[in-house]
Amino acid sequence: MPGHKIGYANTREKMKRMLLIGILAMIGVMGYYIWRHNIEKPPRVKPEPIKAVSEADVVVHGVELVEYMHERTLWNLWAEQASIYSKIKETHLQDVAVDFFDANGVKSMHVVSDSGVKDDVSGNITASGNVEAEAIEEGVHLKTEELIYDAEMQLIRSD
Repeated sequence: MPGHKIGYANTREKMKRMLLIGILAMIGVMGYYIWRHNIEKPPRVKPEPIKAVSEADVVVHGVELVEYMHERTLWNLWAEQASIYSKIKETHLQDVAVDFFDANGVKSMHVVSDSGVKDDVSGNITASGNVEAEAIEEGVHLKTEELIYDAEMQLIRSD
């Protein structure tokens, strides 16, 4: 049976080649993972505790607040920064813009200011520092140092 030995030898050679290809593939995969692991990673930045920066419980940048009543928008407020103080129940705002809406949901007033404080209990908002307000329908423009929104009365006033 000389043909039988030849077939066995061919099968054995094929198995050796397959084993060699498998080993080379594994070495290639391992080399890739070692290479990927050694690529320079950006340094990890350790976050600084917020108390080192501010006494606020939470500081948020680029914030939008919306107040609703019975599915009607009362106002939209945007601020570059909001610092929330849970103990005194206030939110302190920087670079503020507020749109107020009338009973029909139409924007009635636009207010911008350097800063503001939202009383988180009453809902009152005090805008201060270079306050500019525009009553849209009336076309009236007001500049003042402080403007107060009384949430209970839904009234805006300046002292």
